[in-house]
Parts: sequence; structure tokens; C-alpha cells
Amino acid sequence: MNLKDEIKKLIKLQEIDKQVYKLNLQKSNNIPAKIDELKESIDQKQKEFAAFKDKVNRLELEKKNKEGELTQKEENLKKAKSQLYQLKSNKEYQVKLNEISSIEADISCAEEEVIKFLDNIEQEKAEVKKEKEKVESETNKMKQEIADLEKETKEIDQKINELENKRKSFTSDVDKKILNQYQDLLKKRNGLAIVPVVNNNCGACHISLTRQKVNEIKMYDKLILCESCVRILYIPEDLEL
Repeated sequence: MNLKDEIKKLIKLQEIDKQVYKLNLQKSNNIPAKIDELKESIDQKQKEFAAFKDKVNRLELEKKNKEGELTQKEENLKKAKSQLYQLKSNKEYQVKLNEISSIEADISCAEEEVIKFLDNIEQEKAEVKKEKEKVESETNKMKQEIADLEKETKEIDQKINELENKRKSFTSDVDKKILNQYQDLLKKRNGLAIVPVVNNNCGACHISLTRQKVNEIKMYDKLILCESCVRILYIPEDLEL
């Protein structure tokens, strides 16, 4: 086994894995959170609109109750007037007239309350219409954003799938022991398992490497790891990269 050749394969593999890691990070960290936030906003808008409609429904119910009270007062007035002609004394007649006057005053107040409810209901209905248009517009916009994000997710998945297929052409040709070590580091080191030595420094954590460590790398008889960030090290010049 030529270790230099194996390292060259890992370097090519690392370029693919960097892209896969970046795409997975983009998909998992940003898109789901945005979609959840948009869905939560839609739910909130629907709740706010439902509260608007409930207010109108409550006013309609109160108006209906007032109309029922008005109808009852009108029945009482009709009954009281019909009793006038059955009274025999002026005193009873006067008492009944006072009762009728009181009922008529109550009816007048009840009619004003019904009219007030009608006006309030019309105003609230106009507000509901405006709010409905606003909510529908904002909801449709957010639904489109969700659709765009879901489309983006599918496109990312497609890219990842293409890269994974490309990756197979490299992994099948890498020494199994070396590949296992690389893939283990890949998981533990946030998608970056192998890095170049740059000016005698680690290309990932930038720690300065000892002369002995550089010499060990140059021997290429085994994989050498950075003592700080624990990543595989290689020297580009040695590999003619």
C-alpha cells in the first residue's frame, strides 16, 4: 500500500465531504427553523382573525337578545293598551296609562340599543373584511415562503445525493482501515478530517508543528494526526498537489 496515494484519495474525498457537510448544515440548521417559524406565524394570524370573528358573533348574539327583549316589551305594551277599555275607574285608568308610558319609554331605550348594536356590528364586519384580506395576503405570502424553502430542501437533497454517488467512486478504492479512520474523524471533527500543513502549521487549528512532527509526516509510513485538533496531516508539496 502506498500511503501517499491513499492520502491523495482522502484529499479528493474530503473535498466532496466538505460540500456534503455544508449542505447538510444549511438544511438542518436554517430551513427547518424558518419553516417552523413561518407555520407558527400563520397559526397566530389565524387565531387573531378568529378573535375578530368571535367579537362579531358575540355582538350578533347580544343584538338578538335585545331584539327578544324589545319584542317582549312590545307585547306587554299591546296587552296593556288592550286592558284600558276594561277599566272602570279613573284611578285604574290613570295607573294603566302610567304603566303604558313606562313601557313605551323602555321600548324607546331598547330600540336605541338595538340600533347601536346594528351600527357596531356593521363597523366590526367592515373591520373583519379588512382583517380577512390582510390575513389572507400575509398567509399566502408565508405559504409561498414555506413552499420555496421546501423546494430548496429538495434541491439540497438532490445535490447531496449526487455527491454521495460521486463519493462512492472514491471510497471503494480507499484502503478500508484508512477509510474507517478518516470517516470516524469526519464525524468527530465537523466534516473536516484531513488538512494540509501550511508553513509548518496545522491547516485547521493553526498550531505550530515541531520539526519532529513534520519529519514523521514526510515519512508517510502511517497517518500522522495533529496533536491539537486530531486531524490527519499532509504536506501538499510532498504529494505534488
